[in-house]
Amino acid sequence: MKKVYISMVLFFFIFLNLVAFSQAKKMVLFEHFTNASCAPCAAQNPDFTNNILKTNKGRILHIAYHTNWPGVDPMNAHNPSEVQSRVTYYGVSGVPHIKMQGNKFAGSPSGVTNSIIDNEAMLPSPLRIKVKDMPFDSISHNVEVVVYSEDTLPAGTYKLRTAVVEKEKTYAIAPGGNGEKYFPNIFRKFLDNATGESFTPPSIGDSVIYNFNYTINVAWDTTQIYIIAFVQNDANKNVINAGSNLDPQWEFVPETGIYKPGMQGINTDFLMNLNNYSASQDSFRIVMSYTQPSDWSASYSFNSQNYTDTAIIVLNNETSVNVLLSVVPGNTSGIGNYILKINSLSDTSLATQTLQFFVSYNIKDIIVNNDGSWGAEGTTTPQDFEQNYIDGLTLAGNTTFATLGLQPFLNASKLGLIDSIERIYYNASWAFPALTDANVAVFKSFLDNGGDMFISGQDIGWETYASTNGTGQTKLFYSNYLGATYVADGDVNNNNIHSFTNDPIFGSVQPSTVVSAYGSGNIYPDIISAKPFSFPVFYYNDSTKLAGVRSNSTVFKTVYLSVSLEMISDAEVRKQIIKLSHDWFKGFISGIEFESLVNKTLLNQNYPNPAIDFTTISFSKVLEDDVLEIFDITGKLIDTYKISAGTQQISLATDRYNAGTYFYRMASEGRGEVVKKMIIVK
Repeated sequence: MKKVYISMVLFFFIFLNLVAFSQAKKMVLFEHFTNASCAPCAAQNPDFTNNILKTNKGRILHIAYHTNWPGVDPMNAHNPSEVQSRVTYYGVSGVPHIKMQGNKFAGSPSGVTNSIIDNEAMLPSPLRIKVKDMPFDSISHNVEVVVYSEDTLPAGTYKLRTAVVEKEKTYAIAPGGNGEKYFPNIFRKFLDNATGESFTPPSIGDSVIYNFNYTINVAWDTTQIYIIAFVQNDANKNVINAGSNLDPQWEFVPETGIYKPGMQGINTDFLMNLNNYSASQDSFRIVMSYTQPSDWSASYSFNSQNYTDTAIIVLNNETSVNVLLSVVPGNTSGIGNYILKINSLSDTSLATQTLQFFVSYNIKDIIVNNDGSWGAEGTTTPQDFEQNYIDGLTLAGNTTFATLGLQPFLNASKLGLIDSIERIYYNASWAFPALTDANVAVFKSFLDNGGDMFISGQDIGWETYASTNGTGQTKLFYSNYLGATYVADGDVNNNNIHSFTNDPIFGSVQPSTVVSAYGSGNIYPDIISAKPFSFPVFYYNDSTKLAGVRSNSTVFKTVYLSVSLEMISDAEVRKQIIKLSHDWFKGFISGIEFESLVNKTLLNQNYPNPAIDFTTISFSKVLEDDVLEIFDITGKLIDTYKISAGTQQISLATDRYNAGTYFYRMASEGRGEVVKKMIIVK
């Protein structure tokens, strides 16, 4: 392998006459673990091929690693060690199994949807990867991989991995025990090896060239062999970008971010580039669609011409054109969603490339719809149930809310959307994953900065604690921010939901039956318990089996409903739960609760905090003897202190506690509002 660095200034001068751009089109990579004797593979792979591979040509790349289990597979026998290296790398324990972009999706082929691809493909990449496969003679090939640096990469341990792939192979007789005869994108070997080549990102505007050699194996169909290269961060397994020698020679990429806040009556602009890398002229059809408030306007332009729907762009070889989207918000609050789709008219076999942009104006509340894989068969999505949230916020008189899919929300949040949001209503529903390291990082930051959050969905706790999807970060969020402990996976016996009538926020909510909103028998509402700093607000048939909790820290408030909102059969109850959550978040406190708070002991924040050897906790209005309770991060009671009536402060020796986060409260308040966080350092 030979590696050479070159300047992109020279590349642009020699290769094409393009305006500068700062991002590259992302080719979405699927790594697919399968086996020719696996019955579930035979059941799921054909649909994946027909619905995903064949409909996304030019948008995705696919490598199929054939394992040596559960049965015979001749496509594994050719190179079992390098297949096993990828099995080990990802910790794959069953087939069929798919990884998208290394860490963006993990699951069965049936769980892959075009919306998942859309959400990933609309994001550009800081790297562009170009691949050439050049025959040297009848059996020897030279491969050139050029990686162009377009923007800054986050810190990581990066590797370039280059795979030889056989595009498709059809057997006359099924080679394994599951009856499959057609196999796409069969992995054959890595260049030089599965470990990959160390990749250090060159300076922005520069590139690095990798050269490899390989020899055609007699078992391969030489007419089907091609090369896929991808850059992966081994620190988190994220694939930054991929490329192949079969990729389209054009791309449509954003120059600016996909989200911007808008101002009434003022243009909000997004710049894009359409680039034609090929040696031939090409024509492209571009179509814009959008959803926005009725008093907003939107158009796009190129070559000084404005369009609001469809246009044709003719590009000469090795040239580019700027496309400008302009949005003007009106007086109505909302989020505008703008989709620009483009097709090559010279190669209609290529899938549509899509870019999506968002503009917000005066939005304080946002409904976020999970866009993960659905928990049952069919095409149902969480978005199908967003009307429950809309109805509840409308009942509350809220006019400054909007809805957005989870991935667009996360993408836009990185560009500032979350800075203007005060309340999130997360419709997790019954889609997987509900909580990921990526989304809880955004949710935690939002809450830590004073936001409030409602979350509802069945199997959130089960997925976090009883499946392989749970991580340390998602468990901490579930426990410390949602204020819940997962107890068990529920079933059809949890068919009623009740409020605790003594709860000052939700105590007036009437009972309702719990039903399956997803087809017969799909009732798995989590049974949970409350942390010491949270309040039980809903329960199922048995008051010991909680269905919802609310938490109130000194910074944020959360409401967690462990059954999907749409599973509550009474529409009025659904609306009331959202309205009351909204009202509590906004501080619309009831007279009953206010009186209750007035009569409580005022428990103050310890000082110093963080503490090393000691800390002091002060009180107001200790009218009778009480007990101060100390809990660790898991909610376990670890210490108690007797507090006599009239006590104004006590000093705690904290050097006997381990470093970490603790909570304290007055025992007489039970699950009262006043719970404080204490941090101990060493």
